[in-house]
Amino acid sequence: MSSLQKYWNCSVVEGSISITSAVYAMDTKEEWRNYSMPNLVEVTDFVLLYRADEIDSLETLFPKLSVIRGHKLVQFYALAIYQMKNMVRVGLPSLTHIMQCGVRIEKNPLDRKSTRL
Repeated sequence: MSSLQKYWNCSVVEGSISITSAVYAMDTKEEWRNYSMPNLVEVTDFVLLYRADEIDSLETLFPKLSVIRGHKLVQFYALAIYQMKNMVRVGLPSLTHIMQCGVRIEKNPLDRKSTRL
């Protein structure tokens, strides 16, 4: 995850973002709160979160993400949040546009009342 620090000032990712526990294993949820892309507003392809159980929300990680273009997709989806056993809230308050295809949020403990993006 230390490689994420070099993207601190990044505002556009030309490509995709994939976060999985197999790649970014952390000891505690609190460690995830130290990582952020605070200026990221756009991803041109897709955002995938899969079994990254340390993450409970994307609020801190991508606080300004507003556009996911979906030029390339992950199994027909521009945003996929799958099997995140500790996810309690998506937490993307700035997300206003997913330009291509859809969203898959499945097999997470999200309460239906709190699935607001």
